[in-house]
Amino acid sequence: MNSRYIRTTLAALTTSVLSVGVLAACGDDSDDAESTVTVTQEAPADDASDSAAATTTSQSDGNGSGSTGSSDSNGTAVDAASALEAALDAKSGAYAVEVDEEDGRAWEVKLVEDGKGVELTIDASTGEVTGEKSASLDAEQQEALSVTAADAIDAALAEKPGTLDSLDLDDDNGTVVWEATVIDGTQEWDIVIDASSGDILRADQDD
Repeated sequence: MNSRYIRTTLAALTTSVLSVGVLAACGDDSDDAESTVTVTQEAPADDASDSAAATTTSQSDGNGSGSTGSSDSNGTAVDAASALEAALDAKSGAYAVEVDEEDGRAWEVKLVEDGKGVELTIDASTGEVTGEKSASLDAEQQEALSVTAADAIDAALAEKPGTLDSLDLDDDNGTVVWEATVIDGTQEWDIVIDASSGDILRADQDD
């Protein structure tokens, strides 16, 4: 009877030990499962965070680009040379005889096309042609000369670096000349250029 009691006790102890082992194993699995779940939950959170960050960056870049575009569209005013180029592009085969700035808003470029005068208005911000009308021509403007308006602009700015305000083909005591006005800071210069040779005939400060 004692022997049976001992065997029963041992069997009970063995079962208890196995049960504890199974529970322990289950406990480990549970921990692992919790760990796995936690990682699984954190991973999407990180992904979402990264996605949100990417979205934020993309939106920021989009706004930045829009801002830059806006700045460019309202940006630096078109200079005389660019206005002249825009006018000549619009009237292939024509030549220019006058370039004048109008209150910083536009340029007026007078061209000779097929022997007739035409005046184009160029937007000073965009460089687009916004107007066109016929224009009268002086005698000295009837024939294209070897020194073009573009050449005269280059010569004037080489003589007095600054901003060209106006350029006109005119007669100076029997000599056909380009008369340019250049603003250098607070000073204004009147520069006379021989329309045949490109020589600077004089450069006077305008009082």
